[in-house]
Amino acid sequence: MAGNQEDLRSQPPRNVGCEDSCDEVRMVRPSPSGARRSVVESLLAGVAADSFGEISISIYDTARLVTFVPWLAGHAARMRFLVLSQQRNGWWGGEDNYCLLPTLSATEALLTSVRRAGNGRDSGILSDDLISAVDRGLRVLFARFNSSRTVSLPDTVAVEILVPALVADINDHLDLLRSQPLRGLQMWSGSTRLAVPDHINGDSLVRLRDSVRRGRVMPAKLAHSLEAMGSLARGLSSIRPVRGAVGCSPSATAAWLGPGRPSAAQRRSVAYLEAVQDRHGGPVPVLPRPVPGCRRTPTTPPWHSTR
Repeated sequence: MAGNQEDLRSQPPRNVGCEDSCDEVRMVRPSPSGARRSVVESLLAGVAADSFGEISISIYDTARLVTFVPWLAGHAARMRFLVLSQQRNGWWGGEDNYCLLPTLSATEALLTSVRRAGNGRDSGILSDDLISAVDRGLRVLFARFNSSRTVSLPDTVAVEILVPALVADINDHLDLLRSQPLRGLQMWSGSTRLAVPDHINGDSLVRLRDSVRRGRVMPAKLAHSLEAMGSLARGLSSIRPVRGAVGCSPSATAAWLGPGRPSAAQRRSVAYLEAVQDRHGGPVPVLPRPVPGCRRTPTTPPWHSTR
């Protein structure tokens, strides 16, 4: 187990944080060259040759599986991965604003885990370590989202609905702390709420969720971000998985399956997630190779698939 934990600790770039600081060490960007093109072509060929693609582990997607499908094989390993991959400064994920979505996702997932029976004891992570990870995640998120400075969001898939969805979920957790306090999180007991960035129109998410509640068919191009619908996504009848995958996304597939035991009609989706998580022993990549007939369509170009 010690060897596995060391591997997990090496996942995030420890010297790259999300805080603006001239003391941070930045990644060196290679200049365009023939050698660089050769490396890129080699990587793409490797992805195409692999049934799931050699794509790096995603903190965002791994955390969504922790929230939506705690019954799925590898749950304990996913929780360990999240706790051990948190950076010393409290953030999860990459540099600049690319740490925002992973940190929102991981903080929400660990808050959900703390609420569940056992406080994560089945993961091998001590309750105090879970609480500490949540507390540090909340501190950096509040410092960034509730400050007077403008929050720049990453150019990633459906960020305009995923950010307000995760902010709302975290605020629901904080509201619950008023009536159901948790040791170590007393200071967060509903006294304040995480703010949605001013330039994000949360009305888009509200309208989408209201449309789903009314039984309207959700646009197919949003299937890859179905997790933004929260509990409304579970078993949504308008969703048509392709060989088990919803929107070619582990997160969207997990949201469609939901935290309860899956139905017989969802078995192929369970098999898809089991195969995806098995590649890394629990954690999942951002985008396994799309299965035939499964195409991700962006809501507003241009998009990057980094989450």
